[in-house]
Amino acid sequence: MRKAGISQHEIAYCIGFSQSTISKELRRNRGLTAYRPKQAHEKAVYRQWRKRSRSCVIEGDTEVVVRERLALKHSPEQISGALRREGQAAPSRTSIYSFIQADRARGGQLYRQLRINGKRRYRHKNKASRGKLPNRVGIEKRPSVIERRER
Repeated sequence: MRKAGISQHEIAYCIGFSQSTISKELRRNRGLTAYRPKQAHEKAVYRQWRKRSRSCVIEGDTEVVVRERLALKHSPEQISGALRREGQAAPSRTSIYSFIQADRARGGQLYRQLRINGKRRYRHKNKASRGKLPNRVGIEKRPSVIERRER
């Protein structure tokens, strides 16, 4: 459509995207002279490939240590901090949680080693105290002038 001389606004209307999206696509994938659809597709495929998640960073000796400490009911934060203090390769707590979730997806039972079993627990507030203002004065103690409704 661009080679045919159609404006960005008309292209956007025809294919159902905003004009700014068309503008960005043309600018991002422009070659030396003009927009190249084949090159644009190759770039998009490469961007998708690069965006995919990395493989697990916990492997080998580190994996063994993490599994042992989880069996001792240490939290991922404790494991990461202890390994860092000992000067070993220390994955972050987020990496350890990701490792546990990946193990669970494969059918492993590592998530059961967590103290909280992967569930967050919330403290429930006392419903009896909900909506009560501290140090409030009751309506029965209001001045008598209000009852007369003169002002």
